[in-house]
Amino acid sequence: MNAKSSSQPISVAIDTCLIIGLFFDEDPELSESTEQLFEDSRFQVYIPTLVGVETIGTPSMRLGAQTPPISNEKIGLAKKFLDGCGAFWIELDVRAMKRAQKLATEFMIRPADACVVACAIEAGCKYLFTKDDKLITSAQSLQEIKVTKPVVEGQGSLFPIPH
Repeated sequence: MNAKSSSQPISVAIDTCLIIGLFFDEDPELSESTEQLFEDSRFQVYIPTLVGVETIGTPSMRLGAQTPPISNEKIGLAKKFLDGCGAFWIELDVRAMKRAQKLATEFMIRPADACVVACAIEAGCKYLFTKDDKLITSAQSLQEIKVTKPVVEGQGSLFPIPH
């Protein structure tokens, strides 16, 4: 079945690295595709609340600042984006925490990543998009969700769209 003809959008989660990438010029094509994902009606985007914290608090967003309070243009833009992106937010509740504990110990997924993956699974996401190679490798045997890098597939889309 073609994703365009599906009546229900595909539920996808986005990892921190892709959102942070929107505010730096590391990979403009990836950033453009990430932005388009939020606008594409074929997808319903979910973001774990931990991703919102990591996006704002990560050292790269601080631009070298070491003394609090830290505020700069990139942090302001990221907050504005997160507030208006239209994604559904996924909280780390007790059920997701228990799943994250299992992911961390049975699949050797780093704790913060385990929380992101667990939240995405609990939300019913089919995909978690990331460019984190270690997470992709650790999660490759998961049955509940596909953790994958954005890949080029027709019409310039960097995201795998099932047919």
